[in-house]
Amino acid sequence: MDGEIPSESDRRDGDVDWSELPADLLVGIFTTLDIPDLICCGAVCRSWHDHYSSTRRLGLCSRKSHGPCLLSTSPSGVATIHRLSTGKLYRIPLPDMPPSADTIFGKPYHHPLPGGAPLRDRYVVGSSHGWLVTADELSELHLLNPITGAQFPLPPLRSLAPVRLLFRKNDLTTFCGHSIRDITPMRPKHNPRVPILEYDAAETRYHLYQRAVLSGDPSSQGRKCIVVLIHDPWNLLSFARLGDATWTWLALRPECLGYQDCFFDDDDGLLYAIRRSGQIQTIDFNGSAPVINSICAPFKQSFDCAHYIVRAPWGDILQVWRSFQLNDDEEPSTYELAVFKLDLATQDLVQIKDLRGHALFVSFGSSFFVSVNDFPVLTPNCVYLAHDNTKCRRFKHIAKEVRVYNLQDGTFADQSTQSSWKNPPALWVQPTWSLNK
Repeated sequence: MDGEIPSESDRRDGDVDWSELPADLLVGIFTTLDIPDLICCGAVCRSWHDHYSSTRRLGLCSRKSHGPCLLSTSPSGVATIHRLSTGKLYRIPLPDMPPSADTIFGKPYHHPLPGGAPLRDRYVVGSSHGWLVTADELSELHLLNPITGAQFPLPPLRSLAPVRLLFRKNDLTTFCGHSIRDITPMRPKHNPRVPILEYDAAETRYHLYQRAVLSGDPSSQGRKCIVVLIHDPWNLLSFARLGDATWTWLALRPECLGYQDCFFDDDDGLLYAIRRSGQIQTIDFNGSAPVINSICAPFKQSFDCAHYIVRAPWGDILQVWRSFQLNDDEEPSTYELAVFKLDLATQDLVQIKDLRGHALFVSFGSSFFVSVNDFPVLTPNCVYLAHDNTKCRRFKHIAKEVRVYNLQDGTFADQSTQSSWKNPPALWVQPTWSLNK
């Protein structure tokens, strides 16, 4: 993926002229390839690059399930993808950040960073459908496809219910940060007994955002794509559709707080969200106003662990419980993990150790399953873990682990990445194409 496309003059005598392969043959091959292989083919020569571009432009790229990849970034603005199926590393240059149309007092609210690629100075808030939700140096949110470089803006941070802008003293035109008010659905005004938290513009993202998920691929769903954001204080939930000017706070019930994880179900289109109490809600965004239903009651006792929720390929709703402890380097690492099936009829959680020929991937983004039959390099009945900063904020450092937990024998093993993923930490993704790129 690195380097320039070779020219015909670089060809040596006796070399096969691969650039003269028939176009229909090349395109036919390209449509069967995984994303990393296809991008590599586009860098072989100018002729292959043209056919590669045509394959993408016409929407002929393979829509099969793409293998799991570990995504990390570097200060040079290059995304590194570690492909588990081959162990290879792929490096993809990323585009500059687009300017924002948002303004304060008629002046641009934030600008492209000087020479800045979109992940170099951004904090990843979540990942869904191959897209990243990222926060820039002013803590504003953007959608980014790290494979194609496609980007979409999200509503301004100042439209989130608990957020207010801060300006320099004696200069109400110079923005410098944000204040976060202590609000809840039962108390929509700030609690006067709690100090208002104030952060520099770049620091807000590390304290405010907890998680973000998408209802689908924004390049195909367009304005129908919904972005759901879990944020402080109290792990509230806000949402917006692509093109919306503001975020909408979900505050329909007193218990609309304490959210830990959520996912959009592909079959019924509902958002499934789990709260710290163990309660599971479904949220229907298809009408004129969201509709909330509770499908699982809260736990009778509290548990000090992170909760994830995911739909299994065989239809069950699963919960993943993950507990952290400090390792020798004083970094949090996972020391205990369990997967439970939710019995909706009895409201019971039943621990399972059989993922029916699948591997489960859990990190900062949406959790997902991959069939071991499709990717034999994976180990069945294992949970592949990557870092999750928001689940262990009580620790001084973030969890930068990449590990594999075997449900059958209860053992952990470090996952070799061959890349410098330590800063920033990596997350699991399933790459996708953007239909509009």
